[in-house]
Amino acid sequence: MFRTEIEIAPGDSRIKYGDQLLFLGSCFSDEIGRRMTNFKFGGLINPFGIVYNPASIARSLDHIISDKTFRASDLLFHNEQWLSLDHHSSFSDKSKRKCLSNINQQLQKSRVLLSNCNWLCITLGTAFTFFHKQSEQVVANCHRLPTDAFEKNMLNLQETKWSLSQALLRVREVRPDMQVLFTVSPIRHWREGAVANMKSKAVLLTAIHELEEELDYVHYFPAYEIMMDDLRDYRFYKSDMLHPNETAVAYIFKKFIGSHISEECYGAMMGIEKLQKAMNHRPRNPRSKAHVSFLQHQILYLEQLEQEWPSLSFRAERSYFETELYNHGKGHPIA
Repeated sequence: MFRTEIEIAPGDSRIKYGDQLLFLGSCFSDEIGRRMTNFKFGGLINPFGIVYNPASIARSLDHIISDKTFRASDLLFHNEQWLSLDHHSSFSDKSKRKCLSNINQQLQKSRVLLSNCNWLCITLGTAFTFFHKQSEQVVANCHRLPTDAFEKNMLNLQETKWSLSQALLRVREVRPDMQVLFTVSPIRHWREGAVANMKSKAVLLTAIHELEEELDYVHYFPAYEIMMDDLRDYRFYKSDMLHPNETAVAYIFKKFIGSHISEECYGAMMGIEKLQKAMNHRPRNPRSKAHVSFLQHQILYLEQLEQEWPSLSFRAERSYFETELYNHGKGHPIA
């Protein structure tokens, strides 16, 4: 035995098909959220873009709950782009109109989803915050503005816990039955240094576990611990030695399935995964009888899944296989 595998007891409340999920937080939220939507779970991923610290995540939730509409006065112009300090740089644009339109469209989508949301999934990345002096607000992203425009600070335990607890209380007023699932990002914020990164993660972990003890709707998934202890080897990192690679994320997601997704979903998930692998299949001879038969078999299998899971849409998969079958089966060149 050359590793310390972390066993995670299945939670009493688990995600199932039909649930609506809102993912907020660091890029690890993107990783998990993308895999969930690939398996046809309903939800929205980071409507403000990647956000790392608890104060900015709480601020994002306030914007969703409130009637706020972002206006030109909420934007800054820097490096030939319009930007929002509440949003990731992916929202920035040379056009003020496009920037505001994208921001407000995502904000409206998140409000619609929140009204029916079953699970709020938050991934905290760091306790470090940057306070923008001119606007007097904690920012979600510095957008490479001059360093002297900000004051850097690390939230303490009380500040972190207060920011999160107040945001959750307001969210539960909108959705009283909503469950909240926290993770701490396994990505190390090395810019702050090794010691500061560990202090920051310790604040996040302690705040979450205190909330978990006090609020019965708060749950925790140990993505950080799996990366640090179970996958304690640099072969599980990308070339920057800070971000988990595809193998690591897939392994962590498998643990997530076992602990936080209802077993009744497993059959559909296996079927979806099988279809996705078939869609990625690249035959040596696309016009062979064997490949045409393969495509026909996938359509029959898809029809079986449609009957077993009528609430799930397989429109994209059906379109793909029927188009491939038409092109190959009829001898027409692939478009």
